Amino acid sequence: MKFSKILYFCAAAAAICLTSCMKNGENKTTQTLPGYLNTSFDSYGTEVAYCNGVGYTIDLNYDDMKADVTIEGLSVNGQKFTSMTFKDISWKKNSMGWQVIEAMNVTPVSQLPAPTFDNISLWIYQRYIGSQYMPFVRMSYSIGGQYIVSMPTALINGGTTTVTAPGQPDYVQDPDKINAEDQTYYIFTFDPAKSVAELSIAGAKFNDRMPAMNMRFKNIPYQVTKDGLYKLSISSIPEPVVVGSDGTETPNPSYPITDFYCSTDACNNMTLNFTCTVSMRPQGASEAVTIPYHVNVVCKGPDFVKEYN
Repeated sequence: MKFSKILYFCAAAAAICLTSCMKNGENKTTQTLPGYLNTSFDSYGTEVAYCNGVGYTIDLNYDDMKADVTIEGLSVNGQKFTSMTFKDISWKKNSMGWQVIEAMNVTPVSQLPAPTFDNISLWIYQRYIGSQYMPFVRMSYSIGGQYIVSMPTALINGGTTTVTAPGQPDYVQDPDKINAEDQTYYIFTFDPAKSVAELSIAGAKFNDRMPAMNMRFKNIPYQVTKDGLYKLSISSIPEPVVVGSDGTETPNPSYPITDFYCSTDACNNMTLNFTCTVSMRPQGASEAVTIPYHVNVVCKGPDFVKEYN
């Protein structure tokens, strides 16, 4: 499945088609990261607040290895900041390929008096899907005793899909053994106002005979953890739909989705499990049989190891 078709299939995925560009005549890049959700936790790990629609602009200078980080739309203790910028933070590229921007006890420049951040940690790993720029980003900071996890509200994950069903051979889709356009992608969008997520599966297949189809699961409750994870869980998907090539949604109640669970970070580290029960009449049989297909998806992002030297 071509990536352009994935974007067409799931328009919300365009929200994470970010930008990165090299400034003309300068050894600098500017990266734009829109549409982030900030979740604040107290010292006990209890969620105390969230702020949606936060955006970031990161300017990286490759000559002096300094970074400017601008945050837009951040709320701190009820105070909304249109824009604040951290100037000249040292950054490096570590042995795993991450661009690491970290600092302690820093105060950004802002039109309003800005608070001092106890620390800020921003890790970026460059990734493209097709020609679309979609980096992995791990971001958090602390302000006045509150720990804030900042995560995108849309994700595209890809990994190994394994499907098991009684009396049938296992179906395994290994992204290392197929063409990129044939890979299944798992596209998440999160609605912080309702605390529900939507999962669109581009190119879903449960066995070798099944043609790839686009599926969408809606209204899945989720929560954000202090460890920077989205956790989604529901016993039964209320409205599974099939999405046509023109974007038309068709209800699919004959293929109920149950026992749905997912844990994912913002860097393609994901575990997803659900069961799709199919009623079918085998060739030559007089009655239909019910077959539960158990779907397990494991995605692995780039290695993340803290370096202190």
